[in-house]
Amino acid sequence: MEEMYMANSRNEMNQTLLELLTSALVRPAMMPERVVLEHIMLIAILHANVGTEVGAFFIQSFTQYFKSKYDAYDLHSDDENKELENLSLIVSFIYHFKIVDACLIYDILKLLGESFKSKDIEIILTILRRHWFSFTEG
Repeated sequence: MEEMYMANSRNEMNQTLLELLTSALVRPAMMPERVVLEHIMLIAILHANVGTEVGAFFIQSFTQYFKSKYDAYDLHSDDENKELENLSLIVSFIYHFKIVDACLIYDILKLLGESFKSKDIEIILTILRRHWFSFTEG
């Protein structure tokens, strides 16, 4: 992957990888944590070895996608759709790999706490479960 980043435009590589990761991870069903972890680990490795702009691109892209999905969420829609939970898990792992600091997580929790509807609570629990495990494991 690093060689591909060096041989091609970083923007094109970022866009292509974003499309692949989004189609693989942002699904209506809840994705297994291990699958999300391994995909985000790739971003963390590229962030460390290729350049911090790679990590910054994915932080911006996934948080904007989360915000747009959250703003478009219909309270009367099917609660079985887990795209928002998957996106929150992606952002949680981005934090877990130290690509971004905790301020992003706090901002998301603040956004969710302001309306505090059932979907907000589900997303908060997804984020807190992820961070609770990281605190108890290490």
